[in-house]
Amino acid sequence: MPNPSQVSSQITGTIRFMHGLGLVQDQRAPRRKSSRGLVTITFGGIEHIKSASRNQSYAGVYLESSRRGVYSIRMLDEALVQLHYEFKRNKLIRHRLAYLPHPWLGDFHLNREDFVQSNINIDTIARGWPPTPFRFDFDREAQRDVVHPAAHFTIGSVSQCRIPVTRPLTPYEFIDFLLRNFYDSPANRYSAGLPKPGVAYQSTITQAESNLVHMAVPARRA
Repeated sequence: MPNPSQVSSQITGTIRFMHGLGLVQDQRAPRRKSSRGLVTITFGGIEHIKSASRNQSYAGVYLESSRRGVYSIRMLDEALVQLHYEFKRNKLIRHRLAYLPHPWLGDFHLNREDFVQSNINIDTIARGWPPTPFRFDFDREAQRDVVHPAAHFTIGSVSQCRIPVTRPLTPYEFIDFLLRNFYDSPANRYSAGLPKPGVAYQSTITQAESNLVHMAVPARRA
């Protein structure tokens, strides 16, 4: 299973890859913190994540996160990506992999030419459907069968939305999911060149959770 050093290396590789594609405005190198056997691979600004999340509206959460630099990557379309992992004795115990699109910008595919131009004026971009933030969370210690799956997928701001996921994701797997579903198009297959994730985490889904509608992550990528 990927250890802290491998996760940090994947995050660095992911940022470098997306920067090469021209999809990144700003990025934070992964920051490693160690304390009493707990190793955290995170980003600058993580200390502000709770205060940023106290805003009642999604727009407030996004704007505060943007202002305080609570992200690993700021995408070309102003979306924020958060990559946070925690390990205890080299074993993954928690992760937060989040995507926070800009509250008012339009769809990347519809407005790609606007995004790639320099000196972008976000007020001139068409406003379409409301954005859909999402997270892949993993919390081994908070697991409660069905009620709180160890690995789960949350859409929007519904606190009880925890769709079971078969296992935790590596940084490469999360970015592959993001690019493939939110940025790829027939003309631009950004995800095609992403490095393969290699070693994967083991399954954490319970039998009861697997009997429900859930998200399946491949046990291992070639």
